[in-house]
Amino acid sequence: MTHRLGSNSATGAPSRRKLLASIAFMGLMASIILVFLRPLGVAEWVSLVISIAFVLLGCVVLWRQREGKRATSRVAALSAGFAARPADEDAFPHLDAIVGSPSPQERQAIETVLSALMEAEALDPGEVDADLLWRAAQELDPGETIGIGEAINAFGTLHEAGRFEARRMTFVPVHVEYDSALLAAIALSILRSLGHRIGADDIRLTLAERGTEVEASMALTLEDRVETITFPFLFKDAAPELFPALARLGRAKEPRVLVCADPGYQALVFVAVRPGSEELLNRRLSANGNLFGPP
Repeated sequence: MTHRLGSNSATGAPSRRKLLASIAFMGLMASIILVFLRPLGVAEWVSLVISIAFVLLGCVVLWRQREGKRATSRVAALSAGFAARPADEDAFPHLDAIVGSPSPQERQAIETVLSALMEAEALDPGEVDADLLWRAAQELDPGETIGIGEAINAFGTLHEAGRFEARRMTFVPVHVEYDSALLAAIALSILRSLGHRIGADDIRLTLAERGTEVEASMALTLEDRVETITFPFLFKDAAPELFPALARLGRAKEPRVLVCADPGYQALVFVAVRPGSEELLNRRLSANGNLFGPP
């Protein structure tokens, strides 16, 4: 099966509709047990516990899917290219209506993130100010204290809102169902962050069944060559072998190094920085251990 960016193939994983139906059925079973099978014997208690556990687990899965939607839309927006939108078309129309300002500690954390990313040449001076980034973080977590991770993740919100062109950043969702279109969008965004002039038609993803596994082959038409990447295709994992392969495809004339961090919020962030600046980012932004590392 060959797939280009922009189509909507199914992954084969259980759908949200089926999960909702299963949750409703198990909830009904629990109600029937409680209403019609009292007093409860051992078998009834076991059935009741299993039904309730299934409902709770299903709700957790639905919540994690919901949390992943925002990160997924960020990748889709990145792949489509950035287009600044007027305020009345803003994805977050009330972003400017958020009242308040960062505390001294929050401002220090936000300004540290801004200055570190500028030193790593992942951000240009004046692109984003501390107050705007704070409001974007508040959009995600109203009333929460904003630290390093929250500030980094807020760039994705600004990009969705048309306030920031994330040329050097790619937010990759976790705990979602992956398909070939999403993986192609991720690859497109990362390659653009590394400086390649590449479009959606320059990426072709082919899936082939190999016994019980699915193998993916991604053909990339770059400026002067065609590169092919082969990796296992996983429905519930963002193809970890894909990212190191993409990182090796930097441009020789304008080298960039791809680094990865997990700031939370159900998304990984990949940043294309100038060579040698990974240590700088970790020194400035990591309190315990290293926040940024190789893909």
